[in-house]
Amino acid sequence: MDWISPTNDFDLRVYDDCGCLVAPASAQGFTNFEEVTFTAAAGTYRVEVLVFAVVGESYSANANLFTAAPEPPTALRTANYQLFDFMFTPETGLPEQQRSLVFIDQDVEPEIEIDRFGTIYISAIRGVPGGVDFWRSDNAGASIQYLGQPDGTQNPNPAGADFEGGVGGGDVDLALGDPFFVVPPVSGVPGIQSTGRIFITSLWLGSATLATSTDRGENWVPNPFTVAALDRQWNVARGEKTLYQSSRRLAQLVEGQHSVYLQRADDGALFTKGAFVQDPATGVQEEVAGNIAITSDGVIHGSFASLDGRTLYVYRCPKFGTAGACDLPAPPNEVTTCPTCFDVGAVFTGTGNLTTNNTFPIITVDKGDNLHIAFGDRQNVYLMSCPAGLDATKPANWTKPVPLNAPGVSGFEFTRTTMFPWVRGGDPGKVACMWYGSDVPGDPDCPCFEQQQVPWKIIYAQVENALAETPNIFLDIASKQCGGVIHTGQICGRGTGCPSGTRELAEYSSLTVDNQGFANIAYTGTFFFDTTEAPRGCKNPRFTGAITFFTKSTKQPLIIKPPVTKAECEHPGISKKGDGTTSTTSGPPISTTAGTSEPRKPTRAPSSNLNSPARPWICRLLADHGVETPRS
Repeated sequence: MDWISPTNDFDLRVYDDCGCLVAPASAQGFTNFEEVTFTAAAGTYRVEVLVFAVVGESYSANANLFTAAPEPPTALRTANYQLFDFMFTPETGLPEQQRSLVFIDQDVEPEIEIDRFGTIYISAIRGVPGGVDFWRSDNAGASIQYLGQPDGTQNPNPAGADFEGGVGGGDVDLALGDPFFVVPPVSGVPGIQSTGRIFITSLWLGSATLATSTDRGENWVPNPFTVAALDRQWNVARGEKTLYQSSRRLAQLVEGQHSVYLQRADDGALFTKGAFVQDPATGVQEEVAGNIAITSDGVIHGSFASLDGRTLYVYRCPKFGTAGACDLPAPPNEVTTCPTCFDVGAVFTGTGNLTTNNTFPIITVDKGDNLHIAFGDRQNVYLMSCPAGLDATKPANWTKPVPLNAPGVSGFEFTRTTMFPWVRGGDPGKVACMWYGSDVPGDPDCPCFEQQQVPWKIIYAQVENALAETPNIFLDIASKQCGGVIHTGQICGRGTGCPSGTRELAEYSSLTVDNQGFANIAYTGTFFFDTTEAPRGCKNPRFTGAITFFTKSTKQPLIIKPPVTKAECEHPGISKKGDGTTSTTSGPPISTTAGTSEPRKPTRAPSSNLNSPARPWICRLLADHGVETPRS
């Protein structure tokens, strides 16, 4: 479009027939023209002219359609898809989520982790200054207990509203350390042992609070200022008290520079080492950065998407070929680079509309140290894998992506459109993945999805051989209540730029794999079957946009082990180390049975006396895995 005087300023926008902006709005400033260019598909488009600063002027406009050489299609793997009933349990709504209107009354972006003793931990955000909520289950999710807000150090209070709020609530991430002795054992006294530190970071407007618990979340020690001016922090722990945290630094984001920063705490409390993954001034600017994962040898891997969302980058610390765990320099100031610490490489670039930034690319490590990344482009969810021992920053070492949602395959129409993938590894090559899926095709972040109140369900996929050229992928609908529908409408992933009422789900939910190999999911929903208030039925949560639910699979585990049937765990020949390392035996052999396709049922259920802190660590670990451990 054009007009006469450059002192006037019009703007130009183009929308598709779903109401989505198909290209960034023009903003040429004070010129006498405006133009936008986009890749068109068959359909109807609406052109909108905005009067930004105009006096006594009219305009003329035209549309041009031309063809360009098409990009080659993205090289993908094929897969064998099957429907499978993983027998997910009925969803459990976590307690104390709809208690008042004092602060933002919601619980979204839930994180779930399970320790080696089977204890389930879940955290979720309420928004700044609402803080983060925390729950624990001691019986594999059969019941869940609310334990307050770690970033506010409040314990639960039956009065309700007076324990709300914390120094955080913007983003949350949860990590678990290894068991250790709080009081070391001495002659004749067994000592007191912790199941390990729980680390929770909670984002607020100036930094992120790091809260630490050594008693399974009963009490917390908070540090409300881990590092200045960060965004979207991710944690991973190693051993007893080493904690890594990646984040994006706000100062570099404002300057349009590379901003991914990794830091390390060696005492479980204070981050004293850190560096940018790339030099901020010369590195590749990222659009979004995903989580971090750690292999058994202490190597940290993370990923980020390019500014246009099409290219996926992977970084690692230390550099490939360097022995030992990831270490970082002690920074003399806030801006620190470490060229000798990191390898960074572009491992995949999509063509056409295939992007890698919906919303976070999520990385995981399976029990064979193979790496897996899940990402989505709103239409499909993809998985790509890198075998253990190879340099994950080299594209040749990654498999081609494989779509997990069976696009175009008859019988899988329930997941034509996808949002928010999350992934977790099991045995070598086995991967669990979840996402939000709908049977309505289109862009979920468009007004027509809100107008039509498009239904969404939680979709679960299990990949049995992720490194194969043609993997076997089993799919199920994990949500069961209300016909599986847990949300309706538009799902916006643009952060604070989302229209009102379209960001109830925030930007992800999560899953993990328990010690028996079953998928445990914590997801955010806005639609559920309410049995607490009349009339009973499917409805929205009271007072709030969204709350968190828990469900788990009970069939086809991702971890298959030859079961131990009986062990004299208190025999002197069995290690009683409590540092999380592998125990060794030099005494009588431990009897086992041959491996089977299903885990052997325990010969007797674990009981509280078997798990008492006075017993050796190995005894309590075996008991939690259903192993009969008679006293010597």
